[in-house]
Amino acid sequence: MFSDYLARLAMLGISVRIITTKTSTSERFLTTPSLREARSGAALQARYADSNYHEKGILAPSFYIEGSMNITWHGVQIRGEKVTYHTAGENGRHPKIAAAYLEFDRRWEHLK
Repeated sequence: MFSDYLARLAMLGISVRIITTKTSTSERFLTTPSLREARSGAALQARYADSNYHEKGILAPSFYIEGSMNITWHGVQIRGEKVTYHTAGENGRHPKIAAAYLEFDRRWEHLK
């Protein structure tokens, strides 16, 4: 499950930040046993955005996935979601990834 994967990254000491809106679905997701345990450490953090927030993505130093996708079973298995995948390439950099880090960091600090 996606929650187990995020928890495993956090348990390995990799910083994981989740921005979501406060809904019953996101509350259930954040309180799954694996994420609840991982959130007890500093590597996995979650913050709530305004209910109008609808941006979706997964950002790492070597890739950025963005699009309309809902990272749920229904969104992955049934709906025709749009996804764009950016990779760092041979030089280890991509302007889209750098810009996404700046934007996500700005948004994260705003949600304190």
